[in-house]
Amino acid sequence: MLIVHEFILNNAKTGPLFPTLFSLNMLLGTDDGQAYSEKEIMDMLAGAGLKEIKRIPFDSPNDSGIITGVVP
Repeated sequence: MLIVHEFILNNAKTGPLFPTLFSLNMLLGTDDGQAYSEKEIMDMLAGAGLKEIKRIPFDSPNDSGIITGVVP
C-alpha cells in the first residue's frame, strides 16, 4: 500500500485555504512547485498502476489529506 499525506486542493484548485497558500508558496520558491488536486493525485497513482485508490477521511488542523492506493 502507498499512502500519500499531502496538502490536497479541491478539483477546481480554489481551496481549501491552507493547501492553496502552500501551492502559492511552492510556486514562488521553486521552478515548478505546486500542490495537486485530489483528481490529479488519484490519476498519478492510477497511471503508476495502483489499484483501490481512495481518499481516507482525515480531519487535520491544516486541511491536509490522505489518499491511498494498493500495488497489485
